[in-house]
Amino acid sequence: MTLALARSAAVAAALALAAPAACRAPASPPPAPLPPATVVLVSLDGFRADYLDRRLPLPAFARLEAVGVRARALVPSFPSKTFPNHWTLVTGLRPGHHGIVANAFWDPARRREYRIRDTAAVRDASWYGGTPVWALAEQAGIRTGTVFWPGSEAPVGGVRPSHWLRYDGALPDSARVDTVAAWLALPAAQRPRFVALYVSVADDSGHAAGPDAPATDSAIVEADRTLGRLLDRLDAMPGGDQANVVVVSDHGMDRVAPDRTVDLSQCAEREAWAGARTGDPGPALAFWMDDPARVPATEAALRRCLAPAAAGAASHAHAYSRADAPARWAVRDQPRAGDLLVVADSGWVVVPGPPANPPHGGNHGWDPATDRAMRAVFVAAGPQVRARGEIPALDNVHVAPFLGALLGLTWPNGTTDGDARVLAPLLDVRRLRARRRP
Repeated sequence: MTLALARSAAVAAALALAAPAACRAPASPPPAPLPPATVVLVSLDGFRADYLDRRLPLPAFARLEAVGVRARALVPSFPSKTFPNHWTLVTGLRPGHHGIVANAFWDPARRREYRIRDTAAVRDASWYGGTPVWALAEQAGIRTGTVFWPGSEAPVGGVRPSHWLRYDGALPDSARVDTVAAWLALPAAQRPRFVALYVSVADDSGHAAGPDAPATDSAIVEADRTLGRLLDRLDAMPGGDQANVVVVSDHGMDRVAPDRTVDLSQCAEREAWAGARTGDPGPALAFWMDDPARVPATEAALRRCLAPAAAGAASHAHAYSRADAPARWAVRDQPRAGDLLVVADSGWVVVPGPPANPPHGGNHGWDPATDRAMRAVFVAAGPQVRARGEIPALDNVHVAPFLGALLGLTWPNGTTDGDARVLAPLLDVRRLRARRRP
């Protein structure tokens, strides 16, 4: 099968999943217009905030910015990793509060590991805290759909989106967009009013080639082309102008290199953490000790090893006990984050032993408060969004309350870290009131 035929087959498969046979029949009537307050959330994984400022042709972003709003940056939560921040974007909770604290971590209470490549864990709702926006909407009688949004394969709170797909990284971005369009063309009784779409091309290239490589510039343009395809499909359907489009990313990207590695096995006091479990090496490395009583001595040994005056490369990372971690990380009360954390300086990685594959290209996971390369994008436009041009940088916990406000939904008090007031000035209150009339 040729690549073109394979892609055509993938598109056909996606559309077959998206629409029932009755909807695909030639005799079906044309779809009714989209209702007011349809929300389409798009995540461009690894799309750094300053990618929009490169001298690249990005007409789709320009279309949205001309009639909507762009934040100077969207600041991820720590760690600036994919699954933790995608779950933050739809729940408004920081990773330390919703429990998905890394792409891979150990849960001491469950004596089990979560890894994003473990399909059973990814689809196990008991790992996920908080209420995602699609669950809140479904509980209110609003149909939703998700295309590969991290965490959406699990029935969190006993609720799945009305329409969802099992992750398939081989499905082309064009087919992902066409799946969203097919759902929005369903009869009114089946059509979602909230859809979340995940696109990974910028992240894939950033990891492989680095954020400053020509290949990543090409990936940025490709991501914009995918966004443009979505906007064109919306423009072509009845009432497509009623869709609010919100474009975000989960984190940025920074350069890494083999000579910027902190190998803890080179430390003279490495026996201090012998037997400890480690997880998700890279910008931040977590330790779970077999005996909590060992934590203070191990922390002291790590700090001596990582002191700037110490010999070797092990002077570009810092050790913290979970109890003493910066408050902004929100991990002090979260055992899944580890008993100890070793966090590397920007552009450096920390590993428990010699890496099988020395780091190259790009990575993410550093503290967004100190590494601006971790910052993400936020662009929004639509009938319920005021055209405000550029606004200051904002924390990504505030995205979920904004999505809820567009749908007329609010989280119960105390169930989100986000504040609906932060982005309230972006809402066109007159249109929101009109939409809520019976």
